Amino acid sequence: MINLSRRWGNMAGTVKIAISVEKELYNKAEKLAAKMQITRSKLYSIALEKFLMEKENEFLLREINENYQESDPEEEKILNAMKKYREKTIEMEEW
Repeated sequence: MINLSRRWGNMAGTVKIAISVEKELYNKAEKLAAKMQITRSKLYSIALEKFLMEKENEFLLREINENYQESDPEEEKILNAMKKYREKTIEMEEW
């Protein structure tokens, strides 16, 4: 038996919902819940929590990547000046 009580705790403060799922998915969920010796509600709660965490991480990563792609105008000026200096230095070395 897998002990999930520490990670997901009890179901205090729960909300009852109704959802529709495809029969095949429902049957797989029933089998997994039985194998894990947990309720169907617990299984769906675990799956939803995992999905939400994955999406939060995905959105956070996307936001981080977008922020790193944006360049700072001051930084751009410095980089352009460095490129020009490098080009001049290379030209001088060729002579």
